[in-house]
Amino acid sequence: MVLSFKDLQDRVMRVLDETATNAPTSLTLVKDFLNQSHQQRCTEFPWNFMLWPKVSTFSTVIGQKTYALHEEFHRPLYFRNRTTTKYLAEIPFRAIVESAGDWNRTTSPATSDQFMFLGHQGVSAQPAAASTVTIVSSSVSDTAVTVIINGELATGLVVQETLTINGTTSVAGSTSFQNIIDVTKTGTWVGTLSVSLTTDAITVLSLPPAIQGKQYKTIFIPDPVSVAEVIEYRFYRQPKPLVNDYDIPLIPAPHSGILVYDTLIKLSAYLTDTGGQTLRIWQSEAQQAQMSLYQTYANESQTLGAGATFINDTSNDGEWFPRVTR
Repeated sequence: MVLSFKDLQDRVMRVLDETATNAPTSLTLVKDFLNQSHQQRCTEFPWNFMLWPKVSTFSTVIGQKTYALHEEFHRPLYFRNRTTTKYLAEIPFRAIVESAGDWNRTTSPATSDQFMFLGHQGVSAQPAAASTVTIVSSSVSDTAVTVIINGELATGLVVQETLTINGTTSVAGSTSFQNIIDVTKTGTWVGTLSVSLTTDAITVLSLPPAIQGKQYKTIFIPDPVSVAEVIEYRFYRQPKPLVNDYDIPLIPAPHSGILVYDTLIKLSAYLTDTGGQTLRIWQSEAQQAQMSLYQTYANESQTLGAGATFINDTSNDGEWFPRVTR
């Protein structure tokens, strides 16, 4: 049976012998700890149920080295150059010097064959040249709230511009940003905020009413390409917060019940009447649930007749080599 956020809350509250009416503070803690546990469990292992359901792509731009990834990106499964049909090799920080990438070149005959992760940015794309921004809401009710843009000028100075939204009427800023660091909203919103680059005429951020800002993970391709190429990638998504009672955890049923015991263990620090024996029972139940989760989803192959696991050697000609597993 699929368990909703409300189902998980009720199970924890029944163990505590409490209700939302007589213990509203306990319910608040239960919701917080269920969310904490959900975040931790979803990110502790590259679970196949956390894979984003479809392939994502971006096109390289001549001279451009930094690219923002999908807003739900958490960790990668692979990056593949569709133009060369080769997989991109990740450059770890300890191998930056040995990577042989000339990061100061603006043109190169090289193709995209390696990358490194490079932090986050607050918009999905940066200006091709210094540009002002334009903001607008999808609701006429948004008239007394502001948008704060932090960014870098062409001179290198980091500045902040505050714009007041005017409902569905576009509002243009006056500051030309070479690089946008982040965009945040203030106050309570009814509609969705859209932020566009005036010069490039593209929307680089869309924020629903309850979302104050976003972070896009970025990758850096050291050798800029001389022709545009298409890079495809698959990734493990970020865990979504559980907000509404009807929200369904990303951990598949029946294993989502592990969140009940994780939450009870976290609550034990606040429950002065929790004895050692009770805590050990909760810990034992959590360990058994964790073992079941790993046995079901952490194995690379589960069916009879499954083939050997292969890995791609991204360092040379891209041939497939078997990894010995037995």
